[in-house]
Amino acid sequence: MDMQIIPPELFKQMVDNHPEPPLNCENSIIRGVRLTESRVDRAFFANCRFENCVFTNCEFHKVQLRECEFKNCIFKEVGWVDSIFDSCRFTKTTFKDCRLDKVMFSKVDASYTNFAGCDFSRAILEDSDFREVNFTDAILTETTLTKSKLYNSQKCVFADIWPSQVEDIDISEFGDNSELTSDADVLVIHLTKEPRMNLGFSLGLPEETMYGSHLQLALELKDGVTEEEIEIAKGIISSYLKFVRGNENWGLIFLPPGILENPNHYVMAKIYVTRETSGTKKTWLSVSIPQSRLEELWNDYCQVDTYLLGGRKLYNWLAQIGEAVYREVKFDVALIGDEAAGSFYADELRGKKEDKLNTHTLLFPRPNGKLVYYSSPIEMDEEQEEDNEDYDDEEEGDDDLFG
Repeated sequence: MDMQIIPPELFKQMVDNHPEPPLNCENSIIRGVRLTESRVDRAFFANCRFENCVFTNCEFHKVQLRECEFKNCIFKEVGWVDSIFDSCRFTKTTFKDCRLDKVMFSKVDASYTNFAGCDFSRAILEDSDFREVNFTDAILTETTLTKSKLYNSQKCVFADIWPSQVEDIDISEFGDNSELTSDADVLVIHLTKEPRMNLGFSLGLPEETMYGSHLQLALELKDGVTEEEIEIAKGIISSYLKFVRGNENWGLIFLPPGILENPNHYVMAKIYVTRETSGTKKTWLSVSIPQSRLEELWNDYCQVDTYLLGGRKLYNWLAQIGEAVYREVKFDVALIGDEAAGSFYADELRGKKEDKLNTHTLLFPRPNGKLVYYSSPIEMDEEQEEDNEDYDDEEEGDDDLFG
């Protein structure tokens, strides 16, 4: 593929005009650029080559770089925050006193790169090559290290790491505050026995996305549900979420196309069981996604609901997950919405008319066992009607669900 050459002056103009329009640069060679105190937000670079460039006191926030190469480049006191380096390569490149806070390195060749004095706090270093890297005075607190090579890296210190975050290094005989010594230099790994309660830290997510309310698909399971049935239901949900980081119950996911404007942005999701100890003593199986992360990705829209096209698609997708579970494990009702679990119960719905049920988003079984999707009331348009056509099969004249 032919690559265009972007002169330094033109590239600087592209940066200065950012974020209107958003900076999108592909199949380009950027050579000899000198940027000082510039800021770039939500930019995308793909198949770009940076040669002999110097960046000083710059800020790069939520920038995605895919299959890019940096050759003879210098980054001095540069902040990379919530950014992603995917399948990139560094050649004779130096990062000096840079902040790489909550940055993801995936399939990156950073061998022989100088990261002296850099802050990798809460970064994810995944399936990457860090051989012969200079980590002198680097900060690697709460950093995730998975399937990456660190052989002979200089003075690499990882603090507050738990064992499942460290692979391809033999730590089986080491306990907390252990030291693993290589031939010439020292690699120190501080291990903790259990993962942090705040899962966002261990996965590199922004801290604020783990607080506040959550959008949920909450299934009120039938009385007497068995542990085997719960595990089957959890497995079905996990197959839809397709976790790319974490385990079978929590981690990072990418939502289906059409929900987010940028499908490459990840969100956090958790699958968990809640057993009530008083009142109805019901068991709930829930899928939970932090609302704040969704609102951030929807340009800080104050509430994620079905008035948004992406919100409608998200609710419909969650309903599809509930429908898939119901085919194997029957439940009394499935609620979709903000902190949905326990907001009301199936017993409260029996005898309600259709128009009353439509004040909430839910999946509710008919007496014959057929599951019906009731979306929340909105102004219907053609596109939404197409989205919901799979669920619009309610029988005419059947106003009372349980008569």
